[in-house]
Amino acid sequence: MQKHIQQFRIKKIIAEAMMIFGAVLLILGLIGLLYEFREIILVFAVTTGLIAILLGFSNFSSLKDNFKADFIDDLLKTHVVNSAYDPHHGMTEKQAYDSHLLPQDKSFRAYDMVAGAIRNVAFLSSDIKIKEAEVNLFFGRLFMFEFNRPFQGETIIQPHKEKPFERVLTRRKSLEKNLPESYQVYASNKKTVEALLDESFIKALEALNQVHQKRVSITLITSKVYLSIQDLKNTFEMRLFKPLHHKELWLYAKDMALIEKLILAMRDNEKIFKTE
Repeated sequence: MQKHIQQFRIKKIIAEAMMIFGAVLLILGLIGLLYEFREIILVFAVTTGLIAILLGFSNFSSLKDNFKADFIDDLLKTHVVNSAYDPHHGMTEKQAYDSHLLPQDKSFRAYDMVAGAIRNVAFLSSDIKIKEAEVNLFFGRLFMFEFNRPFQGETIIQPHKEKPFERVLTRRKSLEKNLPESYQVYASNKKTVEALLDESFIKALEALNQVHQKRVSITLITSKVYLSIQDLKNTFEMRLFKPLHHKELWLYAKDMALIEKLILAMRDNEKIFKTE
């Protein structure tokens, strides 16, 4: 896989070099206009520069699509059971807003959808961007896990000071002392929270929180668990004039390993589920 990413890295450098070459020619041509150089030379420089920029950008755009369809798809198949990847689509607005973790705005955009399973718990995730007046209200990734039985009550754990979006739940301050600093808990059932916040859940949340610096929120509602990570980046994006690091791409795999521990802590905790 290292060899595979190196091939993409080389093609990316070539496309970027072409754009830089075109930009230099274009600038020289425009400077030449100020000093009244021969017109035919200036026209050649400007035209060649524009063509090089457009061709380089076109090659880069195609490379981005191939990178997701080829390398990222293979990466996910290695680390996610029964993975299915769609770079062009994401969660619906209803699916995302049902988490009660995201602000609602008409700028909602979801993409890079991944479906799969963690320890027999099916999940769906996608990158989500919500903006208002060029300000990111939410920019990160949302996961939705489907358990095979409902939870007792509703619970929201988040590091933010504001109350959960569109939910009327009681804050359980007395149970927050074991959570990472600044985290708050809102829940309809106090006993469910007491059972949820056991040692394995706390350790898993702390590990994920250390990586993402208090940007992780969790909702338990009906039979679903929603987990949002506002990391302010496109998870699988190849960025122009930014190094294509193998290590950065593996951060997703690291996240999945940490999230797996969190899901296992909930799956194996009989006390948080409704009894028959």
